Amino acid sequence: MKRLFCVFFLSAFSFYLSFVYYDYNVTDLFFLIPNYFLSLFCLLNLLAKKEYSYSFNNVFYIFHYFFFGIAPVFQYIENVNIWGGIPFTKEDYVLTTFVSLIALIIYCFFNRLFRIQREKRVRLETKAISVSPSIEYTNSWILVIVSFCSFIIYFKSIDFDILRLLIRGGDEIETTSISINMSTYLLITKFIRPMSVASLLIFKMSGKKNIILEVLLWIILLLANSPLGMARFSVAAFYLPIFFLYSSWLKKKYNFSILLIFSILIVFPFLNQFRYWGENDITIGLNFDMFLAGHFDSFQMFMRVIKEDIVTYGKQLLGVLLFFFPRSLWPDKPVGSGYFVAEESNLYFDNISMNFLGEGYLNGGFAGIILFLFVIAWFNAYMDTRFWKDYRSKVFNVNYYLLLGMEFVILRGQLMSFYPIAMGYVCSTYFVYKISKIHICLKNHSI
Repeated sequence: MKRLFCVFFLSAFSFYLSFVYYDYNVTDLFFLIPNYFLSLFCLLNLLAKKEYSYSFNNVFYIFHYFFFGIAPVFQYIENVNIWGGIPFTKEDYVLTTFVSLIALIIYCFFNRLFRIQREKRVRLETKAISVSPSIEYTNSWILVIVSFCSFIIYFKSIDFDILRLLIRGGDEIETTSISINMSTYLLITKFIRPMSVASLLIFKMSGKKNIILEVLLWIILLLANSPLGMARFSVAAFYLPIFFLYSSWLKKKYNFSILLIFSILIVFPFLNQFRYWGENDITIGLNFDMFLAGHFDSFQMFMRVIKEDIVTYGKQLLGVLLFFFPRSLWPDKPVGSGYFVAEESNLYFDNISMNFLGEGYLNGGFAGIILFLFVIAWFNAYMDTRFWKDYRSKVFNVNYYLLLGMEFVILRGQLMSFYPIAMGYVCSTYFVYKISKIHICLKNHSI
């Protein structure tokens, strides 16, 4: 019943936007009809009966439902060109929508193929090996110490500014000086700061019952990672795993998707207001004007690279994979794809996104899109099937939840920005896990 209600409500919403809300003419149908089928395709796969309760696959389809389904309709109706440049035509919208729909079909095929193969492999491995999982131990006090040290280091990096610690944005915060260089600051924020989150998650997954230590870990986490004092993608990555551990409701089928949809429509727009704290009144509620803002530029940026045929033949991808090389040793190191396209297209703003499909086209045209779809389909299938069907270690569980929260912003891009951040979070979790682990393993062999 919950599944049918969600499909009916969201599909009706898409239908209303496409064919009732807007006084369209016949030529508009060439865009609106395939756009509606794209939205419907996302919903049917998102709420499929065989889909896991929550998964990377869920996030993939929710992203495309809003950013490639809903947002383009508003932008088409209002004739909005978000970042300037050469104006888009109806033909541009039609072509990009058809390409996006075909891309989703290809992804669906690859993902199901990889999931079937992975599930078969897991079943065979389970039959062949009859060894129970190792019982792993962690030192809870080490987790508290690591968490506290990460907080102190981060607090010092912002010159012990309490306002900057707790609230993001505002005149007072913007004038706060940072007494360290940018490289060090990124290391602190993307590797050291997440340690407080990893510490609490590992503690909870260890199954230990110590209310004092748990409260201490919670206090440190909230101070170091105030939801109002950090980017929305960090809020999703850090707090989503905690919701899973403390809420049985979230683990029930379709509830994760419902929460994520609610967050996109209500929670994230609310949190975004704190970037400009002090400039405007803080409000909460549903506002469709947000689909006309830069946060929902994904479809138009994808449309931009296709329209202007911007292809670098792997140069952008090379910059992503070798992000750790300093620019001093590699003067021609590629910049972020959003910035690159903004420069190429003479847009008036350059700190913009570049979604996964756009990254694929930038690196290899339509063939690049297929390659990128192949990779993301394999990755999503691997993560989901290993989590749901295979034995997973404590550290894999933590990283699964962290990356699940990051999947959305990685899809939105640009990869040059968010791939290193995701790697920083994973390395941070692994470090905390290893330093807290007592090397005792008990194994029971069944004959």
